Amino acid sequence: MAAPGGMQLLGLSVTGPREGAEDVVLASAMDLSQFSFFQRGTMADLLKFFFRTFTKRTDPGTRSSIAHEGYMCHVYVRADGLGATAVVNNDYPDRVAFTLLNTILDEFVSVHGDKWQGQTSDDCLPLCVLSPSRGPRPAVRPRRAARAADRK
Repeated sequence: MAAPGGMQLLGLSVTGPREGAEDVVLASAMDLSQFSFFQRGTMADLLKFFFRTFTKRTDPGTRSSIAHEGYMCHVYVRADGLGATAVVNNDYPDRVAFTLLNTILDEFVSVHGDKWQGQTSDDCLPLCVLSPSRGPRPAVRPRRAARAADRK
């Protein structure tokens, strides 16, 4: 988590479409450490709702940004229907968020190929990030990444 007043990434997801049903969240990561223990479950549910709803309402091949109570939800849906959503605070630059979404989708497809098509359960595929030294690998939890950054 970033210092107060800095850039914060609350949630990141990769979402796929389903015929006649709500979108499936294929992979997601959330940093809810700024919320109390009793609020985390509700916030996780809210973020999943954002991931599904905003991806479904964004036309394939387009990007959109939705403001909600001090946070921005940036969405990018590729032409094939695979989408990514980032929920960030208002200090997070739009361009950086969309670059992140583009990168996440490219890496997700390079690791999983077309395994995402036809999936019906949430978080069925790991969210991967590209490590310059080791290639694709499962994403570290946002909290652990923040602690590692603080130590440097």
